[in-house]
Amino acid sequence: MLKNPPTFLFTLQSYQTEDIGIVWNAVYTIWTDGVTQHDLESIAASGFDFVDIEYNGRYRDFLDSLTVEFVNYKVSGAVKAPSFNIFATSPTKDPAAWTKLRKYLASLQYASSLDGIGKARFLPQCQLCYSITHPRGLCPFSNIPNWYGGGHIKKKDDRSKSYRSFSPATTRGRGRYSRFN
Repeated sequence: MLKNPPTFLFTLQSYQTEDIGIVWNAVYTIWTDGVTQHDLESIAASGFDFVDIEYNGRYRDFLDSLTVEFVNYKVSGAVKAPSFNIFATSPTKDPAAWTKLRKYLASLQYASSLDGIGKARFLPQCQLCYSITHPRGLCPFSNIPNWYGGGHIKKKDDRSKSYRSFSPATTRGRGRYSRFN
């Protein structure tokens, strides 16, 4: 059993808006649908800590804990790709049931009337803090004073100082330049 299961579920992309309220409504509408409620109940029932009487309270707590966070994600060419992290407190503490729940919720499509259909994606892991909620370029740790763990932009190595001078005459027999001399 997990003492506290992670609250991060997935990241939604493919929306044409940056409004958190629109995305929250789309997710809430899907999660409160009758079919989704039934499926969530059967997934939660597969957990070892499931008690039928408590499920309504847990499901209500699960819906109340829904949180949406905007991620200012961009793809190559600095093109905006609005992304939204979805968080919620799991109704079960069983790891297998939580994993099934997360996969099921990520498989759904979250439609908004005018802003597109959100699809679950998983952002690349941050190489600075190893979080899965943001990519490296959006890591908040590099903005902390006295942070020495790396930054957004890799610094170029100063290779202008070398022990040997580089000229075709000194590289004969050492690598690709030797063929042309």
